[in-house]
Amino acid sequence: MAEIKFTIIGEPATQQRFRAAATKKGIRTYKTRSQKAGERWIGIQMLQHAPEYLLTGPLSLTARLFRSIPASWSKEKKDDARNGRIRPTSVPDLSNLIKNVEDVGNKILWRDDAQIVDFGDSGKWYSDRPRTEIIVKELLL
Repeated sequence: MAEIKFTIIGEPATQQRFRAAATKKGIRTYKTRSQKAGERWIGIQMLQHAPEYLLTGPLSLTARLFRSIPASWSKEKKDDARNGRIRPTSVPDLSNLIKNVEDVGNKILWRDDAQIVDFGDSGKWYSDRPRTEIIVKELLL
């Protein structure tokens, strides 16, 4: 059973909706520059841990997302956040953060994100070091 573990450094990002623009030929959809850059950054870090062959069976994906602690918070509140007593309950929501990891992982780690059948111990936390810790496990059939 294969297991892949790695950390994506930086603020966790969501999967954004496509933008739309009217052209002479109709409606065109596109991604913003910042979204493309964010996906490239995640993809580059995933490539460093890519298996020799794409994973093809059922998978468990654990995404532990650590967001920055707001600078405006008091020292006590920051300490509570660091120790996990305060967890992020504001946007972005967990499912959109994980969706970004799922989509970027297509054709890098796994064939298709439909293979992901379990989210393990995924969640959102606060940290002084924003990052996303990823664990991908092949599940036995």
